[in-house]
Amino acid sequence: MNLYENIQWGLERVLPVLDILLLAFIFYAVLHVLQKVPGVKRLVTVTAVFLAFYAVAYILDLKTNLWVFNKLMVLAGVVIVVSYQAEFKQIFTQLGRGGFFGKSSPIAKEDEMKKILDALFYLSSIGRGALIVLERRMKLDHIIASGTRLNAEISFNLLCTVFEKDTHLHDGAVFIRQGRIEAAACYLPMSEQRDLRSSFGTRHRSALGMAENSDAVVLIVSEETRAVSLAYDSNFFYDLKREELNSYLSDIFEFENVVREESETVESAGIVHEK
Repeated sequence: MNLYENIQWGLERVLPVLDILLLAFIFYAVLHVLQKVPGVKRLVTVTAVFLAFYAVAYILDLKTNLWVFNKLMVLAGVVIVVSYQAEFKQIFTQLGRGGFFGKSSPIAKEDEMKKILDALFYLSSIGRGALIVLERRMKLDHIIASGTRLNAEISFNLLCTVFEKDTHLHDGAVFIRQGRIEAAACYLPMSEQRDLRSSFGTRHRSALGMAENSDAVVLIVSEETRAVSLAYDSNFFYDLKREELNSYLSDIFEFENVVREESETVESAGIVHEK
């Protein structure tokens, strides 16, 4: 028996086992995604998992997996469309607004960001809740429309005044776009996650919901615990010190600044080249 025949003999015995193991792992991976991954990312991740494992099954000719995929493909498509109609709506809405391909909005300058942090930690020190959304690439006009338009410069006094308990604006979120306070008392989508801390109230769930359904950065001050937290990219960072929060924000926005500057440099070079 030559080497080729030995390999062929080994594959004939290994592939059926691999076939069953891969199928079992697919079900485990899908169930894990359904439980742990929120919002639009859940739909994208489930689709990616199916496509990746189908490619592996096709390349290795894993007959059990291919049979299951072929039998369930149409049914799975219908189930995905029905189960994730809200996510599909979000995707098409974001595409319509240029959310995935639009240019990043210029963020607050360093001195303006300092005013925001000053206000956040002052409000924390006196036990007053706050919720601030910093827009990034995705345009969120529908969030602005849900609140009261201000179109004002970022100011420590204004932010503290908005979140006074006896004002009509303190219950919702302040929305910041391109270094200006666009609106206050904005309503944010609530998170779908069920395994959140029991101590998390509406502000925290709204902040995480915003981070799940957009690329915005959300800053939160808890009225009960006075903790200052950060939500972005479906992640939540609870009870941060000022240095920690400043470091997170610097990492997020410094990267975007570098990308934007490189893009503008390329565009300028292209214009010069055309001339």
